[in-house]
Formats: sequence, structure tokens, C-alpha cells
Amino acid sequence: MQLVVRGASGEITEANQAAADFYGRAREDLVGSTLQSLGDDSSGSLESTLEVATAIGVHLAGVPQRNVLGEMRLVEIYLSPLDGGEEPLVHLTVHDITERARAEERARALLAERVAQEIGARAAQEWQGTFDSIEQPILVVDSTGCVTRANEATASLLGVPVAALDGRRIESLGDHALWQAAAAHVQVAERYGSMGLARVRDTSGRTWEVSATRFVPPGDLSPRVIVVLRELTQLIALQGEIQRQETLSRMGELVGGVAHEVRNPLFALSSAIDALRHRMTGNADFARYAPHIDTQIERLSSLMRDLLDYGRPTALALRDTPVAELLTAALQLATPAAESAGVHLDASNRCPAGTTIRVDRHRMVVVLHNLLLNAVQHSQKGHAVEVQVSEERAGAETVVEIRVCDEGDGFSADTLDRVFEPFFTKRPGGTGLGLALAHRTVHDHGGTIVAENRLGTQGQVAGALLRIRLPTPVAPRLEQPVR
Repeated sequence: MQLVVRGASGEITEANQAAADFYGRAREDLVGSTLQSLGDDSSGSLESTLEVATAIGVHLAGVPQRNVLGEMRLVEIYLSPLDGGEEPLVHLTVHDITERARAEERARALLAERVAQEIGARAAQEWQGTFDSIEQPILVVDSTGCVTRANEATASLLGVPVAALDGRRIESLGDHALWQAAAAHVQVAERYGSMGLARVRDTSGRTWEVSATRFVPPGDLSPRVIVVLRELTQLIALQGEIQRQETLSRMGELVGGVAHEVRNPLFALSSAIDALRHRMTGNADFARYAPHIDTQIERLSSLMRDLLDYGRPTALALRDTPVAELLTAALQLATPAAESAGVHLDASNRCPAGTTIRVDRHRMVVVLHNLLLNAVQHSQKGHAVEVQVSEERAGAETVVEIRVCDEGDGFSADTLDRVFEPFFTKRPGGTGLGLALAHRTVHDHGGTIVAENRLGTQGQVAGALLRIRLPTPVAPRLEQPVR
């Protein structure tokens, strides 16, 4: 949820649709009301916090707010100052943390109940079953940093049995930033009683929220620390996707206009060169420079075509197309570039025979061709680029997943969130439009495309992975490998 308020009065000047949905009020009704009217702030803490937030960023946790159902929810608020001219403005990002707070409270209650009960096999099993029903990974750590209890969600995350976690130091559970952050939280919670929220991205690209709370069990002099992990990857991806779509829509209008303006003088240049070519036949100097001019004009023309494709509204010619046909066409287009680079293309299709998806065949082949070329360009001689196609159930529908993997260096941390931005590229000579166009085309088809790193057997980055998911109504039948 996003809000903009006046720092002096708390009057709301802007609100997005997520905020309107949460509070059950139209966006125009929210604008003009006060932030204090949305919750229970009899102490006036929000008003004083707004004054501070006009100068520096402020983070609040556990602020009560009433939602559309009349329920009092706990929210986390990030307040950042905005340049509002004469009157200071504050930008608020609001997250509902009620479920996380309940999870932490449940964990503490379960631990207290566990310690208070008579130790016995049946009681331990019942407690563990309840503990395991919590979806978030939760660990109980003693004062030495060793795990004394973990739920099934934690064991599933690590891929080991629950019993294998007992007695292990928390920082030894994994070699990536998530467990190092959890260990640091435990140390701070041991000293100060609790450690607030922190966002951590692990090596696979998943984002986690980590919190730790010190707890002294009744009748036990030995304190414990409860560590709660909450995955935010999908939430952040959804927020980023909404913001990206708004930005790209505005940018599409801009680049389309620029392309139209540039195309006319570019056509004039091309015509002038053609005229000179007829008049200067046999001129050695012209013959030497003309091919370079033609190459650059064609490069600009290609860029203008990409800009126009990106800027104009998409009109899809949809028809049921066999998955194998799309894959074969894309591989044929990419084969010359792969052979020139000494890169092997390896394809496998595990979809049932005759599986089709409803797509614009030309545009989807272009998408797959661009992904293959991008993978080839980031591969070294002797490497392989893999295309894997499979079908799976996703709720009530069947989804076709297309994975393009390479053996290159993968995506760096600062690149992973920007790979689909137009004009963003780290490849010399690249325009940064290939993946942006692929992203737009896939989403116009009602599908999703994500970029991530492919991990090796030791958890190291082993290359880049681009994953496309497209819906299809076809039920599974037989497997048909692609040769």
C-alpha cells in the first residue's frame, strides 16, 4: 500500500488502489482524510512521527489500522520525506504484518506450553505437530546459538530431517546470507531482547524477512531466542511487477514518439545514400565508406523498429499452436549464431504429444529466439544452452513452462532486478530492448517470465535461467521428446 500525506497535518494527498482496497474506501475518499483517522492513534505517536519523517526516514512496526472488514490489523510503515515544495510531504509504504505477528505469538505460546508440560513422548509429539503446522520456518535457539527446536518448514527449506537440525549452530545451516543474518539477529536479541525485521536475499534470489525475539520459558533459567523467517519473494515480485508495468507503459509512449520522429530523417539519409551510390559509381572513396554507412543506418533502422514495437499497443494474432512447433522454429533461427559461437543447443520437450498453447506464433517465436541468442552471447565456446519444456498443473489450469539455461556467469545482484528494464544492458553493443520486449510479449499473452540464477550441486551460481510460464487447457497424455 502506498500513501502520500502532508507532514504537518497528516492529510492524505495520494493513495494507490491497494490502500483503497485495504481500507474499503474509494481512492478519492481516502484523499483528504487524515492518516490518524485510519487507525487507533489516541497517543498521537503518528502525528509526532510525521514531523520527524519530513526530515529523515522512519520505520514503525505494529501500528494498528482498521481494514475493510472492520478488523484491527497490525501494519508496518516505512515513512520517507518527499520534496513537496513549500509544504513538507511524507511517502508511506504500508505492509500488513498481522499474520507474522500472530505467527510469532503462536510460536512463543507454543514454546511456553511445551516447557510447562510434563516431558513425555506423547506431549512432545503433539507439540511438534502444532509447531510444524506453522507455515513460516521457525527455529528456537539457545544462548550458545545452537538450535534446540525447528519446525517442518525449516527442515523442508534446508532439505534435511528435523532431527538433523538439533544442536547445530544456526550460522552452519547454510552458507548464504540468510543464515548469517539469522545468526546476527540471535546475537542482538540475546543482548537487547529482540531484533527487528531485516530483508535478506539468498544466493538463489529468494528474499526473506528475518526477526528474532528473546524468550525466557517459565520455570527455566535458560533463555531462548525464537527466529522467524518469512519469504517475501512473491510479494516483492508482485509489487515490482505492478510498478514495472506502470513505468513501462509510460516509457512505451515516450519511445514510440521518439522512434516516429527519428524514422523520417533516417529514411531521408538512406535515400540520400542510395542516390549518391548511383551518382558515384566507380568512386573508390565512396565505395570504401558506403558499406560502413549502410551498416550503421541498418542498425539505427533496426533499433527504431524495436522502439516502435515496444511503444505501440500490441495486437496479438492468437491461435492454438503446438509447443513443439514453436520450439523447433526458435531453435532453427538460433542455430547459426550458436554454431558461430561454438555453443551447443540442447532441447528437451516433456509435454504430452500434441500439446498446444494459444499464442501469436510470430511474436512468441521472436521471444524464444531472443532468449536463446541472449544465452548464446553470454556463453563461452564449448558451453551448452539448454531449452527445457514441460507441462504441470497450477491450480485449476495446466501450465506450459519453458526454461532457457546457460552455463555463463549468471546474473549479478544489481542486475537481477533490472534485466527486463528497457535500455538496460551490460553487453557492449546491446540495446537493452530484447528482454524488455520478451517481458511485454509474455505478459500480453497472460503468462509470466522471470530471471534467476541456476545453482550448481554445491550451491554456487552455475549460469542464468529464464523461465516462461504460459497457460494451456490441454490435459496430459503422452511424452514427446524433441530431437
